Amino acid sequence: MQEIIEQARKLGQMIAANERTKALKEMEKALDSDQQAQELLQEYQKQAEHIEKLEMSGSPIEVSDKHKMRDLEQQMALNQTLKNITAKQVDFVELMNKVKSEIDAQIQK
Repeated sequence: MQEIIEQARKLGQMIAANERTKALKEMEKALDSDQQAQELLQEYQKQAEHIEKLEMSGSPIEVSDKHKMRDLEQQMALNQTLKNITAKQVDFVELMNKVKSEIDAQIQK
């Protein structure tokens, strides 16, 4: 088992050194310094939670709530930092899916 753990550690180091991982980490730092992007994300999260609570309680979702959510989504789509981090997240997830797929393929043999 120790050998598997050591190989997993090496794989983790390789993933950390990969350009996709580095690019994602750089974008996370950019997000930390973009106050507008952070505020948009927080407001979106707050609105999403509000709508979820309404749905869970069976209460109607007001048109104004739907409009606010749509407006926040549009603002987020226009924010360059959020666009960039989303693209880097997609790249990273693709890498991780390929890694997992290869591991799964080896286990299935």
